[in-house]
Amino acid sequence: MALERIRRQIVNYITKYHDDPKDLMQELLRGKVVIGHPGRLLVNGNLRVVLPDYDEMEIEMPAMCRTLYVLFMKLRKQGDAGIVLRNIEDYRDEIISIYGLVKPGASDKRVERSVKNLCSPYGDTLNQMISRINRCIRSVITDKDLSRDYCITGERGQQYGIGLDPQYIELPRAITGA
Repeated sequence: MALERIRRQIVNYITKYHDDPKDLMQELLRGKVVIGHPGRLLVNGNLRVVLPDYDEMEIEMPAMCRTLYVLFMKLRKQGDAGIVLRNIEDYRDEIISIYGLVKPGASDKRVERSVKNLCSPYGDTLNQMISRINRCIRSVITDKDLSRDYCITGERGQQYGIGLDPQYIELPRAITGA
């Protein structure tokens, strides 16, 4: 009830003070996917994660987060359900390879330290990265149901992965090896 009343007040305010509320709403929602259907998720030539069906909007995230997300995208595209987080060490070489593409010129020591922290079974870096990735996604895709397909989700001790249909995922040859 209260939510509906607030919505009406907002709409009334916008229509009272703005000739065409569509322009204001478009400005307020620029850079956000509010409602819609699943769209393509693409890693472009610069290794940026973008939504080409939503005006090439980028899901901005730090390099290591992007590296991890690209790994999950690659696994999903290959038909793999995901990763049991305690087994992340099995993907160490692939993470290093992807990170080298995402952040070319990064020092070997820094890459090794970052990947070591990510793969450590004693730290919480991996869970923090996944949370950060999901926050970045939700900052762009505000529709909760829609964002769930793009986020990395899973149950403790089970596989974590992306729910998006693999047909919507597009990766460059540098990642797929094809």
